[in-house]
Amino acid sequence: MYEVCFSKQAGEMLRYAASLSPRPARTRRVKTPVLPMGRVICLGDDLSMGPIEGGWYGPERKAFLREVYAGFDRWDDPAEPDAQLEKDWERYTAAAEALRQLPAGEKVRLWVDRTPAAVCGAYAAAGLLYERRAGISLMRLRPYRFRPADGSAVTLKGWGEADPEQLADWAEERVLPVQMARYAGRHWERLRQENSPLRALVAGRLLSVPADFYDGLLLAEARRRCPCPLGHLIAGMLGRLQLPLSDWLIARRTLALEERGVLQLERDPGRFYNSRVTLPE
Repeated sequence: MYEVCFSKQAGEMLRYAASLSPRPARTRRVKTPVLPMGRVICLGDDLSMGPIEGGWYGPERKAFLREVYAGFDRWDDPAEPDAQLEKDWERYTAAAEALRQLPAGEKVRLWVDRTPAAVCGAYAAAGLLYERRAGISLMRLRPYRFRPADGSAVTLKGWGEADPEQLADWAEERVLPVQMARYAGRHWERLRQENSPLRALVAGRLLSVPADFYDGLLLAEARRRCPCPLGHLIAGMLGRLQLPLSDWLIARRTLALEERGVLQLERDPGRFYNSRVTLPE
């Protein structure tokens, strides 16, 4: 059995959960049953943004990731982004090849949450696994659960936030019918041919969307917070609105809105995320 996930955080969580599985219950302080786990394959690249026409790991994809890794503030050593990209690129391509080489009829569980990255990865993986005649199950993240202590509701944005010792409380396993796996593969091919800058969940459907798809929400948050540092604006998008986006994408769209004259940035030469964002008068 194989466990396939779609973010580095989810991969680390599942690997830790897999390390718990063989241990006798009396050696663990676990309040809920530990799910039996298979080998973890992590497709950690966020396929919800950037080019996908050339396949998962074509040259256009790598060039886009190089831009993302370079980022704005993330590295003190200029050589570090390329070194990290090469390391991750090797992991991504090895994981994709492992998926392609699975024995026919193997059982595979896709760990899917409500983030566009996970849904994109699941569509792409399901189409590939359909060709391998794999037995596919979806491990869906429950929308919420209640704390036994006080009855309050807890929600998670993605599998990367889950406690590996409480997966049985969060996971809903559903067998994916063969027809749906085939549909997922065909739908992903359409998205790949459209090759839009972004892909998003719209009314529960995975669709190609333009680069400015989230700009309305970004402007609304800017009107609520500005003037403020760019980092605070990003925190509002990720924290208050709970949007499953990368800080890089929000920063990139802020620059695009500056070019349109909708926002203004007073750049901090030391730290870009400290740049002051204001609304034009």
